[in-house]
Amino acid sequence: MSTGSTDFLKHEVERHSSLAMQVNKGRRHRIVRHDLRPGSLWVTPQQDAFHVALSGAAVKGLFGPLMAEIAGRAKDGEDQDRIYWKITDTLIITRAVEAFSKVLAS
Repeated sequence: MSTGSTDFLKHEVERHSSLAMQVNKGRRHRIVRHDLRPGSLWVTPQQDAFHVALSGAAVKGLFGPLMAEIAGRAKDGEDQDRIYWKITDTLIITRAVEAFSKVLAS
């Protein structure tokens, strides 16, 4: 992905007042909802795609099925106890961020 990936993600997150983003360990973007804990939506720009992962029981349970509808089946295996996808289409990233902002916390 281009060097503009961080700006793209920042713009997508800023469109939703329920979300906040921080950059961890280089280019790993942690997107959180303060009313939906524990867990986060992690988006890491890579050379040819975005690595998207879900962490935390609340996020995996509530958002995992919706993310699968948006992006398809998660990749086999796990990334530090996170379910994950490799996504090449920025439109899917936009849809995922928007859906994450709206998923109902229990």
